[in-house]
Amino acid sequence: MTAKTKIVYESLLWPRFEKYVSDPLFKFIPWGVPANMLTLIGNFCMFLATLAAYRASIGGGGGAVHPFNYWQLIPLLICIYLIGDLLDGKQARRTGTCSVLGEFLDHFFDILVMGQVLAMLFFAYEINSPLITGAVICIGYFSLFGSYYEQYYTNTMYFEKISSFESILFSTTLCCLGFVGEVKTLFKQKLFLNLSIIDMAILIAVITAIVLGVRNLLRAGNLGRKRYYVFFPLVALTLFFSMYYFTAYSIIFIMTLYCGSYVQRFMLAYVKEEKEPAPDFVFPILLGAAFFLKLPREMAVPAAIAYQCAGMVLVFLSGFVSFKDGWVWINPAQQKYGVKA
Repeated sequence: MTAKTKIVYESLLWPRFEKYVSDPLFKFIPWGVPANMLTLIGNFCMFLATLAAYRASIGGGGGAVHPFNYWQLIPLLICIYLIGDLLDGKQARRTGTCSVLGEFLDHFFDILVMGQVLAMLFFAYEINSPLITGAVICIGYFSLFGSYYEQYYTNTMYFEKISSFESILFSTTLCCLGFVGEVKTLFKQKLFLNLSIIDMAILIAVITAIVLGVRNLLRAGNLGRKRYYVFFPLVALTLFFSMYYFTAYSIIFIMTLYCGSYVQRFMLAYVKEEKEPAPDFVFPILLGAAFFLKLPREMAVPAAIAYQCAGMVLVFLSGFVSFKDGWVWINPAQQKYGVKA
């Protein structure tokens, strides 16, 4: 976080994880390891956890053909991510290497975590409805957007009692249980109003995300230009046209990048002290044109994926190149700062 950012912690589980898990491990982090490396290692582990969930969902969950239970890697990999996410800032402050680049990298990858965590849930419970997967991704990013919108206009970042930390732990637990056959069967049984346990869990998560997003926007008040009003119908159009071209799992990828890129640009605008970014009008227009012109999937799908990936790469390069002076491969000697580890 930059010096101008006020941080409000109300998280229920974060302080306990920090006290009993990450802080005791902090003394084992070598002085020379840059904080940015901890950020990259942690987020790479989150990516591996997502791959493990996908691999387990297509037959790598144990048995004669695939004896290795890939899903058992998920708790370990996500724990490493959480530890890295908590310790990168501590390492930067301890070594005197805090930088705007560090803040940018930390948030850039964290913003993508939302889509990855939800994807793991969908993989575990074989939720393959394009509408459900896309809508849940969009609503999840509404909550995340609210947090960065509030930071942009008030210089305050709130971590509510049910913050991203609690959401990750809750989703990870549900995900792992979903790879245990008996538990998965139990969780998918219809109980109430034709809803299963996993349906109700996702519904509660969706309602919570909406409430938290609205709270963020209300706290920000009337300070913003409210371009996000335009973003909501654009998201709806993007999801509508995507359902024609993409499978459920492809929609997870597309909507994560589309919604996440807007949050990324808000975060980058805050860090670079630039004006509020406008939503991406181009992508839904292109998808709509492809839909009405009846372009074949073989043409539309690769083009859409390439567009979204290119957009995310451009956002990354915009931040990294601007703040590249903050990059180090190894921290300078400890004696330079006169600080004890």
